[in-house]
Amino acid sequence: GAEASRSPPPAPATYAAFSQFASFLDAILKNYSNSTNLPLHVHTTAALRAFVRSLDPDAELIAPADNIPVDETHIDFGAVLALREGQPTIVSVRDGTTAQLAGLLPGERLAAINDEPTTAARLSEIQRQLTGTPGSKFLLRVIDPATGPRQMLIERRGATPARSAIKFLANGIGYCRLAEFTPTATDQLILAIERAKAERTRHLILDLRNNPGGSLDAVIIAAQLFLPAQTKVTTLAYARADRQATFVTSTEPRFTGSLAVLVNSGTAAEAEVFAAALRAGKRARVIGEQTAGRGRHIQLFPLPDGSLLSLPVAYYETPGGRRFHDTGLTPDVVVEVHRDIERKLASTGYGQNAEADLALQRALELLK
Repeated sequence: GAEASRSPPPAPATYAAFSQFASFLDAILKNYSNSTNLPLHVHTTAALRAFVRSLDPDAELIAPADNIPVDETHIDFGAVLALREGQPTIVSVRDGTTAQLAGLLPGERLAAINDEPTTAARLSEIQRQLTGTPGSKFLLRVIDPATGPRQMLIERRGATPARSAIKFLANGIGYCRLAEFTPTATDQLILAIERAKAERTRHLILDLRNNPGGSLDAVIIAAQLFLPAQTKVTTLAYARADRQATFVTSTEPRFTGSLAVLVNSGTAAEAEVFAAALRAGKRARVIGEQTAGRGRHIQLFPLPDGSLLSLPVAYYETPGGRRFHDTGLTPDVVVEVHRDIERKLASTGYGQNAEADLALQRALELLK
């Protein structure tokens, strides 16, 4: 998830660095053979982007031109990306999007878009290339570490909004897909819980596979539906110890039946916070594959020129005090799924094909 925050005035210690950079620019302008009509702002932005990229793979300087409006004229591709070993890699794929319909999976690396290599591209630049008008097509070459490279011609399609709807299975078991943590999804989850109680549902399966996270506030509200009041959900561990912030539930739970939480390698960030909190509170067993390990809180800092600095500012810690960034969460019950089966489940929608869904079957067995 990301929040906007105002940047404080520069600290005194930073002025030495500003002075060095100013001397560097002055030497170029006075001595460079092509200094006439030099587009200084372009090169300064490029230098700052390189600085940010060298600082942290999850940090980025987003220029105003990088922000493409996602509306009826521009379709969000639906893949959440991160740089891993310098390669743009899929973290999660959102439900109902072009990326999901194309059968893309977490862990696949984007090698080229329209035969243009992505190696040196920034993530915002790649997202801009993936975004386009409905019905437009592009070539995408991906490399799956498990099955190798493949090339696809992809048509951009309008996204179908994901819903936290509940389905009722046998033996008093409910199934609820949690595709993302947003205020809307949380409201839908509350309605699903009320339906579950009306149907006398005793057990509930919460499906967090390919959930990329979202709003921390939404996670706290969702966790309160299942955890007792004053239960720790997570701690934000900032660089300064005196800035640590611990979040606890403030209301009694609305659902007290047994829970199973389904996860996979696309369960990321705030979704990992939610799964870890329910497990630490002894409310749920976590079933599936190792999670993504996206355990840092990202903030957006507006800059005077309209740019945004996206920066990891704190680590998420589980209620037990463990950080899971880069390592992920290990499920209580590990269920390995072949990539071809995973691709089929993801492209058709989780919860739609119970016979092929080994993690869902395992959850049903445990809850019975």
